[in-house]
Amino acid sequence: MLTQGTNHKAINEPSDGPGVNSTPSSPSSGAIKAIARVGAILAISAVLWGCASTANNSDPEIRAEQKALNDPLEPVNRVIFQVNRGMDTWFLRPAATFYRAMLPPPLQTAIGNFLDNLSSPVVLLNDVLQGNTDRAGNTFARFAINTTIGIGGIFDMATDMGYPDHSEDFGQTLGVWGVGEGPYIMLPIFGPSNPRDTVGLVADYFTDPITNWSINTHRRWINPTRAAAQNIDWRARNMEEIDDLERTSIDYYATVRSLYRQYRKDQIRNGQPNSLPTISGLPAMDDMDDPDGDSSVTATRR
Repeated sequence: MLTQGTNHKAINEPSDGPGVNSTPSSPSSGAIKAIARVGAILAISAVLWGCASTANNSDPEIRAEQKALNDPLEPVNRVIFQVNRGMDTWFLRPAATFYRAMLPPPLQTAIGNFLDNLSSPVVLLNDVLQGNTDRAGNTFARFAINTTIGIGGIFDMATDMGYPDHSEDFGQTLGVWGVGEGPYIMLPIFGPSNPRDTVGLVADYFTDPITNWSINTHRRWINPTRAAAQNIDWRARNMEEIDDLERTSIDYYATVRSLYRQYRKDQIRNGQPNSLPTISGLPAMDDMDDPDGDSSVTATRR
């Protein structure tokens, strides 16, 4: 439900593309294609609905509020949000709870480091596309150090050596290039997004070397296994923070929307997260502007 860039990630398998064996798609590939189509339909619908609702409403105050919220598809988004919450309640959270109960913290850290290291090629590509040579050098150094000295990324030696971790994706790259976010949309399974970030998801999928290698070598199980591991690990890392956010929010949907939009803006600016809540891949709510323009939707502290 919450994704990383997050990662915000937090946080994807379209079709095989040209050059791949022409045998029929596997069931998992068909399901992923369906999800991708749903995302595209939602994005297009959000744009059309947004234009229609804004044009048809003659009340200046309502039109201003709609523009500030940037959520013309809110009724549909809320339904999808509840479905995603159900999947989190029944599947993701129990899996993350079991993961934390069965694995000692050092092993959980090692798994998280390993999964993060696998994302380095995509991060490096987007550093380069954004023209940020300093960050590209940092990412390359991290990948080289952690893959070798860190034994495949199990140990994050790079951070200790002065190469801190950061996240980049094609959605951020488009933002750096000046592409607007478009209307807010809630994707099934993938969670909060917008047309720009939905396009970014697809681009990141096709440019991921591990994804392409697994497809071209007929090891299709790697991609869903990796995605499941990333989501379970992320949920386990942020168990208390997410639970507290859900419990203390006046309107959980609006809080997630506000946090996601803040998070993506912060990532595009390469800004640093502030204080609470310290959910990895999400910005703090303190000292940040509320894109929704309504302080009542933000989480409160007990």
